[in-house]
Amino acid sequence: MMTPLDLHPVVDQTVWWEPARSQAKADLEFFLPYAMAYATEEALSRIRRHVSDDQLRAALRAVPIGLFDLQSWQYWHTILGVSPIPPRPRRAFLSGDAELDDRFSKCVPRSLPISA
Repeated sequence: MMTPLDLHPVVDQTVWWEPARSQAKADLEFFLPYAMAYATEEALSRIRRHVSDDQLRAALRAVPIGLFDLQSWQYWHTILGVSPIPPRPRRAFLSGDAELDDRFSKCVPRSLPISA
């Protein structure tokens, strides 16, 4: 499904690199995970006028590895009523150690030092 024309400014703000920008304009399913990760609240409000929760759930199931940090992963599953929350997709070369994978997650409270 093509991304609606009135969402193209949102695509330009959200997916600023090529060739992904062109693909996002041509393919709504490609664009949605990036919008869920990077779009502003205002942009998401515009997007949600065009897509159903089922489309967002489908985008969540197809999210590219590494796109969502832990906080975003949990947020979207909670907002969309997906329970239990599955583990995030992982790259095959990682050990499976959640602490290693989440070391640079935005979830780490700023008041705590990040140890090496």
